[in-house]
Amino acid sequence: MRPSESRLPHKQMFYAAQKQTRFTTRSEVWRQPERQVALRMEAIIGAMKLATQTSSNQSGCKKPMAELFCEALASLKSEL
Repeated sequence: MRPSESRLPHKQMFYAAQKQTRFTTRSEVWRQPERQVALRMEAIIGAMKLATQTSSNQSGCKKPMAELFCEALASLKSEL
């Protein structure tokens, strides 16, 4: 089920919070510094998935994928 336009920002915040929680939990479980890169890559992949979902939910004049990806990364960064 796709979210309505009015619910999309809430859904994005939920995904960002979920990614942050996963990163924090995994960082606590796998404390090795060499794991940090892999954990951060997972967060970036999540941001790309979010941008892709947002793009597919757009109607009318669509934002470029690069802009959506930057917005998703900014959202993730603000949660860190």
